[in-house]
Amino acid sequence: MRKVIIEKLQQIEKQENVRILHAVESGSRAWGFESPDSDFDVRFIYVRPRDYYLKLEQTRDVHRQLCMQSKFRRQISTMAGIDISLNILLQIICCR
Repeated sequence: MRKVIIEKLQQIEKQENVRILHAVESGSRAWGFESPDSDFDVRFIYVRPRDYYLKLEQTRDVHRQLCMQSKFRRQISTMAGIDISLNILLQIICCR
């Protein structure tokens, strides 16, 4: 399944023109409460090319993709990413 997840992340990088900096499992698997038929949830932080951040208009800074790829009864259900700029902003707000 690791290979499938990596391939999906690489596909997102190409389609969205981003570089994924860090990806982690989330959900029941991350907490150690998975069952044999639990799906895989992936969260990631990404960065876009420099010119993207120099735009004046507001742009989308969250990527969410529902994946229903079944493989041996195990699935990737969601892959969700957040732009590094939004990640930094949220950390500043939360740490006040």
